[in-house]
Amino acid sequence: MTTPTPAPRIEQPQHPCAAQRPGTQPTLIRRSPQARAGQTQPLSEALKVGLLAFDATKTSASDVDYPVDVVTYRPDTFTLQEQRFSGQDLDPLRSYWQNAIEAAVTLADPVMQPLVWRLDNAPPAHTHYGDNDPR
Repeated sequence: MTTPTPAPRIEQPQHPCAAQRPGTQPTLIRRSPQARAGQTQPLSEALKVGLLAFDATKTSASDVDYPVDVVTYRPDTFTLQEQRFSGQDLDPLRSYWQNAIEAAVTLADPVMQPLVWRLDNAPPAHTHYGDNDPR
C-alpha cells in the first residue's frame, strides 16, 4: 500500500527572515495573522490570496514590484518547489481583479445608501476645535 503524496501548503517562518535572489530586492518574510494561509487551505486558495495581497501592496507601495517568487513545501518530503511569476504572467489575474472591483462598486449601491443618506444629512463641519463651544 502506497502512502499518498501530501499536498503542498504555504509555510510561515517562525521568525522573520530575509530572502534575496540575484536581481531582486531583499524581502522580509514574517508571520502575519492578516495574510496567513490556513493549514488546510488548498494551495490554489493560498496562491490566490497571496497574489491578491501582493497586487494590493504593489498598487500602494512604490518599492514593491515584479517578479513574484513563490516557494512551496510538500510536507515530509524535505523538498521545496519554486516558481517565478512575471508581471506579464499575472496580467490576466490583475485584469480579472480590476473588473471584479469595478463590479463590486456597483453592487455595493444598496449597502451604500444609508451611508450616503447620513453624509447628506450630517451637521455642518467644524473647521476649528471649539467653534461652537458655549464658553
